[in-house]
Amino acid sequence: ARAAGATARWTQSGFLARTAGGATPRNLFGFKDGTANPDGTESGQWVWGPPGPYEHGTVLVYRRIRMDTAAFAALPVDHQEQVMGRRAGDGAPLTGTAEHDEPDIYAKNPDGSYLIPATAHVRLSSPRLDGGARMLRRGYNYDDGPGDRGLLFCAFMRDPAQFTRVQNRLAARDALNTFIEHTASAVAYVLPGAPEGGTLGEGLFG
Repeated sequence: ARAAGATARWTQSGFLARTAGGATPRNLFGFKDGTANPDGTESGQWVWGPPGPYEHGTVLVYRRIRMDTAAFAALPVDHQEQVMGRRAGDGAPLTGTAEHDEPDIYAKNPDGSYLIPATAHVRLSSPRLDGGARMLRRGYNYDDGPGDRGLLFCAFMRDPAQFTRVQNRLAARDALNTFIEHTASAVAYVLPGAPEGGTLGEGLFG
């Protein structure tokens, strides 16, 4: 396709399962994906560019993540929940009772172990470990045939260094690493919308 001088050089088909209005979609591991997204105020701080020429722009980090769905499905559900740090049924954190409860990454069992395990995905990606910084996440499932299905992970943030910090923690300890493989990545700047009668990016070159 070609429009206003732009040419599509690559595409990847993705999909989401049907969900009730306002419900969080599930990934191919069967868990809700995208629960802890920032609200409007938080997005103004962490996602959209600051006042000035970059205001309303953002940075997109894209990852294509192959998922070993068979190996993950072979785990008992309670083990799956320990890997994720959330319950499979309602998406609530292991320290909460509802999906949107804030995970308490410091809560412990009587024996001193963490209720949300030290290697759980939810713990290692927690904003509490990153000064409260949040990214806006959009995930889409993909299925390119046996042995190649997984998640198209899109994350929007003001500062891509935030993603690097989170990914370093995940790469070091995330229990999910046994079941996933990152096969493609990209970083792109998303321009602010054009004003009426204007052109995309015009404010960056004024």
